[in-house]
This record gives sequence, structure tokens and C-alpha cells, in this order.
Amino acid sequence: MLEICKIMMESNDFNSKQNILLQNNSKIQEADHVHLSKLNFITYMIIAPIIISISIIGDILTIITLNHPTMRRKKRYLYFFVLFGTNRFVYTIISYSPILWILNFRHCSKLASFYYAHIAFPFSNALMGASVWVVILMTLYQFKAVCYPLHSQTIQTQRKFIYLLFLVIYLCNFCIYAPWSQKKIVYKVPNGILRCPFLVCDNLITTPLFGIYEWFREFLTRFFPFFLLAYFNINILIAYRNNKRDRLTSLSNPSLHKKAMVEKSEKEERRLFTLLFLITIVFFVCTIPAAPLTILISNKQDNSLPFQIYRSLANLLEITKFALNFYFYCLINPDICHVCLTNSKMPFCL
Repeated sequence: MLEICKIMMESNDFNSKQNILLQNNSKIQEADHVHLSKLNFITYMIIAPIIISISIIGDILTIITLNHPTMRRKKRYLYFFVLFGTNRFVYTIISYSPILWILNFRHCSKLASFYYAHIAFPFSNALMGASVWVVILMTLYQFKAVCYPLHSQTIQTQRKFIYLLFLVIYLCNFCIYAPWSQKKIVYKVPNGILRCPFLVCDNLITTPLFGIYEWFREFLTRFFPFFLLAYFNINILIAYRNNKRDRLTSLSNPSLHKKAMVEKSEKEERRLFTLLFLITIVFFVCTIPAAPLTILISNKQDNSLPFQIYRSLANLLEITKFALNFYFYCLINPDICHVCLTNSKMPFCL
């Protein structure tokens, strides 16, 4: 496809394009057979469905948890509800557009080509970016509840304000990813060259401002959320340790009861530290590798085995992050874990 895109971009005359394409048809067909279908098949037809299945199980457990009467009265109900809806939408969009596009399952029409060129990838990435910020808001909720418990019922946590935050998150992410829609262009290829005459190629944007925009976009949607997540989790752990020390200090006599409380608190602190550390590391590992991918991806990389391996790993890591969202927050929050244990008998909710 790269050779065809080069020819379509180099000449403005339709007849000359047709003659060049027909003369080089055998060469183009031979080049097109040098693909990475086996890698894509393993990645997106075997591994990705397994990860998506794990996510679907998490979504089912989310529904069970959200339908519990005690959850409906709490602010975190909104966060989980929006996170569940976003994740479902993300997986639906990913399954039926970008992944199918990578596997060469494409509907041949002008409208479908326009969708793949200008909407599919920016839209799916905007949804994934929104989901990341919903996770950050959930962590902020935990941070405020632990570090500032007396201020947890202020206007910031009221439902209308939370709905407004969600609306701002979605609008901002769609605006941030809107310029990405100009990275591709659709060409009409002369008949007899390809099975589908509509070809999606790179739109060469040489302005430095677009490169600055791409790195700024990745900073806002990947690096900055990671720094916020790490900051909130570190402060949650520090506040928990300080609260534990205050509780133990308030016990006057060094009884067996106090000793048991110390052991229980230390065990809980180790568990909390492990989970918060794991959440931060998983977020970093699953989110950051995709940042250069979204900037460097182009038709030139279609036949590059190292780049396609990196692309497959980055995509799998990113969808893994969405699959693990519920499980991590179930493990870290005793209330959510208790509801899961009560309703679904989950083995890891202890």
C-alpha cells in the first residue's frame, strides 16, 4: 500500500497515475504480500479477545456491584457507572473499527473509508483518554476521603459537579484528539489496481506546530495523568500511615488488644502499599508505551517487523489496563470488595 500511496501523492494527473499503477501492478501486488498477518492474527484474534473477555467479566461484576443498594447511595457509584460505560464503549469501538482495520477487515465504500481515515482512531483514542481521566477522578475521590475526610462532603463531591466534570473530561478529550483526524487522507484508486478503489494514506503534515501538538496531546493524556496518579497514591499511603500512628497512640495501655491492632494495621499497610504501588506501575507500563506509537505510526511502518511488534505490545498493554480497572479498585476498597464478596462470591475479595 505504501507504493500506491506514494504514486497517488506524487502525481496530480489522473491518467498518469493510472498508467504508473498499471505498469507497476505486479510489483505492488508482490510488495503487498510482504505483510505481518501472522503477528496481527496472534495479537488481535487470539490474545486481544482473551483480554477483552476478562474485561467483560469485570464489567459484569461492576453491574452486580452497582446494583447493590448500598452502592447507589455513594458518590463512587457515579465514578464506577461512568467508568463502566466508557470501557464498554471503548471496547466496542476498538473491536469494530481499529482492530478490524489492522486485520484488513474493511468495508469498501467512500463513507467507510472516510470513517477509517478521519474518525475511527481519533474517536477511540479520545474515549480511552476519557477513561484514563475517570480513573484519575476515582483516585482523587479516594485521596480526598483519606487525606481530607472532613471536606469529603463539600460541593466538589456533589452529583451535579461530578456530572459536570465528566462532561468536561469527554469534551476536552474529543477536542484534544480532533486535529488527529487530519493525519489521513482518502484517495480514489483507478479500477483494477485494488479490490477496493478507496485507499487511506498518510496526509503529510510538515508544519512543526503539528508535531508540538502531538507531544503535548500525549503529555496531557498519558504522562500528566500518571504523575497525578502517583502523587495521589503516595499521599494516600502517607495519610494512612499517619492515621494508623494516631490510632495506636490513642490506646493508653499496651495490652494484647493493642498488639493485635498493630499487627493488623501493619498487614493492612503492606497490602495497601503493594496495591497502590502495583496500580501505579501497571498504569505506567500499560499507558506510556502507546505515546510514541500514536505519533510515529504511518504507512512507512506497515512492513516494519520491529515497529509492528512494538505496536502489538503497546496495544495489548493499553487494553489490558482497561480490563484491570475494576479488579484493582475492588481490591483496594473494602466496601466495594465486600459488596463483590456478598453478591458474587469473588475469591480475591477477602
